[in-house]
Amino acid sequence: MGDETDMLRRVVGAVVALVIVGLLSSCSFLPQLPPIPGNDDTGKQADVAMQQIADAVKGHDAAALKKLFSRTARENAIDLDGGLKYFLSFFPSGKMTW
Repeated sequence: MGDETDMLRRVVGAVVALVIVGLLSSCSFLPQLPPIPGNDDTGKQADVAMQQIADAVKGHDAAALKKLFSRTARENAIDLDGGLKYFLSFFPSGKMTW
């Protein structure tokens, strides 16, 4: 009985492994998606955004930070101005760098 159970486990394990390999390899046959417009893979956009955030924090400029949010976020936010002022209160003026 023990030999049959061991053999069944090996067969089931091999079948599961083959199914997993088949599923993973099938992903390579999917067409490559086109790049997202405006997506910058080099990270330059992220660096620019972080520099804008750092400059706004350094100058305690809540209006500049507010402009970085999407229109939808600004319209749907509850007390965004108060939240930005609270956020800026954690940073001493002039000490932020990126």
